[in-house]
Amino acid sequence: FNRHNEISINLAVLKAAFQIELIRGNLALMAGTYAQYNLAGEPKWAQYLNEASLGIRLHEKLWFDVGVMPSYIGFESWYGKDCINLTRSLLAENSPYFFTGGKFTFNPNPKWEIQLWLTNGWQNIVRDEENKSLGIGAGIKFIPSEDFTINYSNYFGNENPNPVRLNRFFNNFYAMYEKNQWTAILGADYGIQQTLGDGWDSWFGLIASLKRELGNKFALAGRAEYYSDPNAIILSEGIKVSGFSANKDYSISKAALLRVEAR
Repeated sequence: FNRHNEISINLAVLKAAFQIELIRGNLALMAGTYAQYNLAGEPKWAQYLNEASLGIRLHEKLWFDVGVMPSYIGFESWYGKDCINLTRSLLAENSPYFFTGGKFTFNPNPKWEIQLWLTNGWQNIVRDEENKSLGIGAGIKFIPSEDFTINYSNYFGNENPNPVRLNRFFNNFYAMYEKNQWTAILGADYGIQQTLGDGWDSWFGLIASLKRELGNKFALAGRAEYYSDPNAIILSEGIKVSGFSANKDYSISKAALLRVEAR
């Protein structure tokens, strides 16, 4: 969401999905400013891929999927209707929206989900010629009750051109509570990365979001956030910034949502 004073398309998606007992798959093509900016470093053919994955059921409680898939990090997605706020948080904008690679998903019981990932790095479809390092990650989701979700995820990899390796270790945590007309979310990011001088730089982010449904048609939501990357590990220049936003939603129908946000 970095276009101003114009009518534009942020994300247009056409998706097909299927699942049978032992196989599942997704294919989604996209266009818009989301693809333009988030996939600017990818080959032209890859900039239209939103999802492209195939999965096989290895066991009653275990799946293996490979391809371009939504990120396991954080509680926001590229689909606006699935998020509390209209625009994405600073934490979401500065962590991966997708990964390319393979993942194991294990559900020992309805309360737990465990994911293990091997990826083409930090939000890449194709790794460039200078850096063919792979990344690894894990996600653990605990649902103690139907109203409450706790999630922790991490990522470890090298994001520096070879042969100099600068390791990155990133952590995300969030807790979500949904009860009746209320939804509340608390989240935090913390990452560290090696420097050329054998030290470590760090960055972090904090967020709190609250939503209240007003009957069947209207909803109000607010967000407060803080993001600190003083050594420009993730961003192009060092920054410490606070943000506040509020939005009002109107459900035109079950299939259509109108949103207005001030940020």
